[in-house]
Amino acid sequence: MIIKNKNFISEQMTKKDVIMAFDRHPDDLIWEGYLKRYFQYYKPTQKLMEQFIPIEIEIIDVQRLNGYNLFYIKNVQEIFECDRTTAKIILKKHFNKTQFGYWKRSEKLDELLAEGEIKLKLKEDKNEKTQNIL
Repeated sequence: MIIKNKNFISEQMTKKDVIMAFDRHPDDLIWEGYLKRYFQYYKPTQKLMEQFIPIEIEIIDVQRLNGYNLFYIKNVQEIFECDRTTAKIILKKHFNKTQFGYWKRSEKLDELLAEGEIKLKLKEDKNEKTQNIL
């Protein structure tokens, strides 16, 4: 996926916005799973939004992360100062969901916090992966 201009990507895009952002026809992007149709507009899917997720993210409010036992997605957004999509990825990777709909810190996250780590990896760096192979 090549993004020509990410300034045109928003929650609701017109056909012109899509062409300016990707330099491709919207129907091609719908077929590939990056957009979905919403009346006369186009909305980005989770697959497209994952293209904007950083490789690692810093914990802004460590005290709140250590102080709470149960989390909602809104709490995670405030602790990491990130958007909703990034918060969902953080929850999937570093938290466990309870049967009541809350999220708890995973053992892996507790170990990282005990070591004093304030940066969490969200996805693997492609350059780092190729360096490990060589």
